[in-house]
Amino acid sequence: MSYKFLKKFIFGCTCFFAIISFSCKNDLDKVRVDMGEKIPLAITKNFISLFSDSGKVILKIEAPLRKDYMEDEFYSELPEGIKVTFFDMNDKIIANLTADYAIIKGSGMFVQGHVRMKSKENGLLSTESLLWNSEKKEITTIDAVEIRQEKKRIIGQGLWAKQDFSQYQMTVVTGTFPISDN
Repeated sequence: MSYKFLKKFIFGCTCFFAIISFSCKNDLDKVRVDMGEKIPLAITKNFISLFSDSGKVILKIEAPLRKDYMEDEFYSELPEGIKVTFFDMNDKIIANLTADYAIIKGSGMFVQGHVRMKSKENGLLSTESLLWNSEKKEITTIDAVEIRQEKKRIIGQGLWAKQDFSQYQMTVVTGTFPISDN
């Protein structure tokens, strides 16, 4: 074999491999995983959870969809709404809480979107978001609040209440209006 032929052969092989390696490319858009998207650890449909004290159910949480995640700590997202029912020790319903969206993290739950809390004793609370602390057994919000009771309507900003809505205190009351029987 001549030196010229060997030189041409090596040059040809190098060109061939260069063309092959540059023409092969991965279509990263097709195989890329979007790193911004959260992927749940578990998904539960028609979720129901009961909490008890001394063998008596005191709380029931229902949601059409629950997604569990683990980032810095475990949390659950309920993106299709939530209903929480509070019971007394005689199994009677004392309050209901509904919202369009919720996140449960640790001992707290943040709910938002058409938040309604209804109690036979204290009427109907309406707001856009609130935070429920299950350890302290209280709910709070800084949003606008409306409470409708049998004979009056109270409007304000911000609220603290016991979780069963048996006691509450508005931060700023902006109006109290009587409701007529008509």
